[in-house]
Amino acid sequence: MKIAIILFIIQYTNFKFKDIKGKEIEIDTLLEKGPIILDFWATWCNYCDDVLDILKEIKEEYKEKINIVALSWDTPKTSSKIEPLSKSRGWEFLIGIDEGKKIGRSYGVIFLPTLFIITKEKGIVYKKVGYNPKEKEEIKKVLEGILKE
Repeated sequence: MKIAIILFIIQYTNFKFKDIKGKEIEIDTLLEKGPIILDFWATWCNYCDDVLDILKEIKEEYKEKINIVALSWDTPKTSSKIEPLSKSRGWEFLIGIDEGKKIGRSYGVIFLPTLFIITKEKGIVYKKVGYNPKEKEEIKKVLEGILKE
């Protein structure tokens, strides 16, 4: 029996998205201000809320040093739940919709939640699929490393 191992290398690509208010945002513009945590999620995803709650805590701790972008895979049918959910949980970071899952697919996202950390120099230095209660410490360790540079 032959086993094939396929390695996917994910490269940063610039993209635009609309936030939940309809404003168009370009990711390169955000990167000028510092690293980005990019999270793909959906309102129907069981663990996505847990990851976004962690990101809320991280945003409170790191304030203006980082940007957080949460791109939802909700469909037009379920996207009306995004804004009420984000308000009820106090998520005060950029939330947008990945229409047709195009952005996520370009980053190799298959499962939700999937999180990336992108450096100001446009390098992807972290990828996490799923939820782990220790994820906050992992993310903070990566952020501390790239913010020192």
